[in-house]
Amino acid sequence: MYLKKRSIRLVVGVVASLLMTFSFVVNTIDAGEVVRREIEPGVHVSVKDARRLGLEVRLPRGNGAKGLLSKYLIKESDWVNYKGRLSCFVPYASLKEVYKRKALLTLYKQDYIDAEGWHHVALTEGETLWTLSEWILGDGGKFKHVMADQRNRTATTLRKGNVVLFPKKLLSKVMAQKTEHRVKLATPNFAPVNVNRELAYSQDRMGEYAQYTMKRGETLYTSIVTRFTTYEDNAAIMNACKEIARRSSIKDMGNIKLGQKIKIPMYMLSDSWQPKGSDARVAHENSIKQSEQLRSAKVYSRDLSDVVVILDPGHGGADHGVSNAKSGLYEDEINYDIVCRIKRLLEADTGAKVYITVQDSTNKNFTPTNAARFSADTDEVLLTNPPYKNNYKSQISANLRWMMANAIYDKETKRGIDSRKIIFTSIHTDSIFNSSYRGSLIYIPGAKYRRPEEVRRDKLYQKYYEGQKFNHFKSTASERKRDEAISRNFAQVLLSEMGGKRIKRHDKMNSIRTNIRRNKTEVFVPAVLRNTKVPTKILVETANMQNSVDRQRLADAWWRQQFAEAYVNALKTYFKSGNKQKLSFAD
Repeated sequence: MYLKKRSIRLVVGVVASLLMTFSFVVNTIDAGEVVRREIEPGVHVSVKDARRLGLEVRLPRGNGAKGLLSKYLIKESDWVNYKGRLSCFVPYASLKEVYKRKALLTLYKQDYIDAEGWHHVALTEGETLWTLSEWILGDGGKFKHVMADQRNRTATTLRKGNVVLFPKKLLSKVMAQKTEHRVKLATPNFAPVNVNRELAYSQDRMGEYAQYTMKRGETLYTSIVTRFTTYEDNAAIMNACKEIARRSSIKDMGNIKLGQKIKIPMYMLSDSWQPKGSDARVAHENSIKQSEQLRSAKVYSRDLSDVVVILDPGHGGADHGVSNAKSGLYEDEINYDIVCRIKRLLEADTGAKVYITVQDSTNKNFTPTNAARFSADTDEVLLTNPPYKNNYKSQISANLRWMMANAIYDKETKRGIDSRKIIFTSIHTDSIFNSSYRGSLIYIPGAKYRRPEEVRRDKLYQKYYEGQKFNHFKSTASERKRDEAISRNFAQVLLSEMGGKRIKRHDKMNSIRTNIRRNKTEVFVPAVLRNTKVPTKILVETANMQNSVDRQRLADAWWRQQFAEAYVNALKTYFKSGNKQKLSFAD
């Protein structure tokens, strides 16, 4: 009877082990993507769907399983849970930290640890910062600290090849140990300079071009023009697509084959995608270097008490900006509400001095609204002296705004405020025709796209104090380079703080842009950035009105508050005591 029971138990154990093995094999070949690498003979680390991580172990017979498993397990006695099996799966959470580290570095062969921290290269699509933070940092919630690091330029969900830095200060002693003999990436994706591995450069009888090989599911609109160029307007993007199609001998833009060679005229490429060594690429890289140099020394403000913030809600009056009447969304109303929220936070929580360029005649106290739908009214006025009512011409309004900003700048610097502690921010809502595009992007003043001098002496401007006294803008090449570098630094901090609030940032195009291209010869910087004396100046596109999810965000008062909080947090971080931000004006 005893032998019979023992035989039954043995059979049941073998069957259970086989079932487990079968179940595991099924799990590795179903819809999810699985990656496996050997740690030692019989032991593999595997990850499924970028979520399920652990060790696949083929167990030796007899007591050999104890010796093999106990060295990996936090609680060594837990090896008995796998006793009698042919193979088993040991969850990552059950491993000793030293083997967690070994498992990760075995699986992610491009990862390395240095003085900065743990550099992770996404191996598969769909990896998330929460899961990676749980594995590397021991706490998924710490992903916010990862996103807040201004060196990271990625979304919470990664694409294959994305690089993320997990700062050393967040790592445990075991995880922070430097790796040896690992090839470091010269330019990870969070660096502003592109590696340009995807483009080949050549020329034909029509001139110079960059060649790109189309991948499955890609289109000229989303994968080429909006990624590699700075076209913004839908009509301009479509014209660029047509020119690229002609250049590439494509007859039907809706039927481009996998592997099709695409020729992008060189003039279309944004500076960061120009060939290495070209004048445009060198100028871009020099601007990046200058930005890094400007972060090397302290500039801070206690409670922002000596910081001046000029907030410019885009559009207003007769100019509604972009809109979606069906949803009750109008850009000027959304911009104004976000600015009101920023003003309220700054005045309640900091000592910053706040100026606003536009006022709603029915909301003179700048009170935020919880409305989800808005009306297309025209009661906003530009706060010039006297006020510019109706705002009936956007070009006039844009010029008066930079004149206002310069009047404020002149007033505050004469009062003794350090020009490095004056920030200009224009808030807008985007309208990218492709409805799949979501998120925020930031424009900064590209130095090479600005004129050294502009004057507006039209009679219309003479009606206003600002138009009389501040209609002439002049700058040196050194100042324009400084402005681009210093504005990039603040833009990067703001993008990081947006990440901390889980606000979507563009990941299909550069999230920081220096110019807008309209055609082959017309490339420009928005007037409020081009002619404003304030060194640190940005224009923020908060979300894409054409995208249904972004429309939901814009209609949500809670989201608008989150955006305002991200902006205020960015100011606090940028001017924080000990925050090493050298804002020297040297080249």
